[in-house]
Amino acid sequence: MSATLLQRVSAHLAAANLLDGYDVQYFRYTDANAQGPLVMLRMAGSEGALTDFTVQYPDVTMIMIATPTTAVSASERMRQIVQYLRQDFQGDGLLYVEPLSAVMGPYYMEDGRPWFQLEIRVIVNDH
Repeated sequence: MSATLLQRVSAHLAAANLLDGYDVQYFRYTDANAQGPLVMLRMAGSEGALTDFTVQYPDVTMIMIATPTTAVSASERMRQIVQYLRQDFQGDGLLYVEPLSAVMGPYYMEDGRPWFQLEIRVIVNDH
């Protein structure tokens, strides 16, 4: 796991104001962490394809949890994030960033909060 990599991905999104209004969490989310809108980033468990000591292709899972009344705006924000990653695919310490999947969701938690998921491939030098 690389907190530095996750922070670089969130900084890339924050630079475009795409995380405004969301609390950013890394690695783990529990209801004790936050009740409001949040974005959680963690390593997807896969190191992606063709990793070596110079260039790695790690995958990042991004989960956005909204409030019960903001499913539509959260869905729109996720669409904006996908578009941004397709257009501005380089950032500080990131050689290349691309969405690997369509946005999944909304899924709903027991308290009615919707959540969305996006898998992101990141190409970096040794992180």
